[in-house]
Amino acid sequence: MAPMTEKLLRHIHVPGENGQSLSFITGKMLDISERESLLIGNYSNNCSDFSKGLYLTRLEEGEEMGTSIIKFSELKNFFNYMSAKRQEKIREKIEQKKKEGKEANFSYKLLIHDLIPTEKGSILVAEIYFPQQNYTNATVPLLTTRLSSEKAEDYRFTHAVVCEFDKKGRILWDNALVMDYMASKELTEQVQVSKKGDSLLLAYLDKGTLKLQVMKEGTMIGEKQDFELKSDSTQRRPDEEASVAAWYDQYYLTWGVRKIESKSPSQPEREVFYLNKLTYAVKSSSKQQ
Repeated sequence: MAPMTEKLLRHIHVPGENGQSLSFITGKMLDISERESLLIGNYSNNCSDFSKGLYLTRLEEGEEMGTSIIKFSELKNFFNYMSAKRQEKIREKIEQKKKEGKEANFSYKLLIHDLIPTEKGSILVAEIYFPQQNYTNATVPLLTTRLSSEKAEDYRFTHAVVCEFDKKGRILWDNALVMDYMASKELTEQVQVSKKGDSLLLAYLDKGTLKLQVMKEGTMIGEKQDFELKSDSTQRRPDEEASVAAWYDQYYLTWGVRKIESKSPSQPEREVFYLNKLTYAVKSSSKQQ
């Protein structure tokens, strides 16, 4: 079998802002016509993996037609995951920097989803997270008094930014889904997005509970709702190891593996795989069931 070779399909040069050199961390592309595409992602001002904001580049037949830089401070709802008091202090800091002729810089780690096409353009979902290292100290045998440390890393997710852009690359609205510092062992997309008409359903799992929020044209509809996930009606506690994925419309799939205790000493304990289909009623009047 011949080795695989890479082939460069397109080379795109995107200039930075005010002559600065930008480092693009990620890039998601969406074709909006046969000739036009949008390239959206997050950037830093150096080689750091901490983002300074979002960028959006319009491409026409592969040629760069304009790049917009969107700093986190320019998003109306980016800091919604903070308390009202902290948000007020952040806004005061931003305004004070403006008076001094400076810019308030914020740095975050982002996990960018694939773009969701809409009639107006595209929706971007980006989860904000930070790694958290956990240390477990255990005393080694009597031969030594040193402690051995086992390091494990979790990822904490503070919130997810949701933005819609039109086909010219202009931002139409932004909002933020608060994720309450939920933890995950893996750096994977936590928020599952499903579309039902003009509504977005945003869902993620936290300790066996499905957190679901309805959004319509950038506005949160009602409060975030909780649904405990169990593999069957006899299970007492929610399944914290379950997985969830958006399927289509208002439908989601959850799955996992659970142990079934033996009813007889002669029968071993069994593990079974389960798959559940979930649905959520979305009313056109924006009321929920």
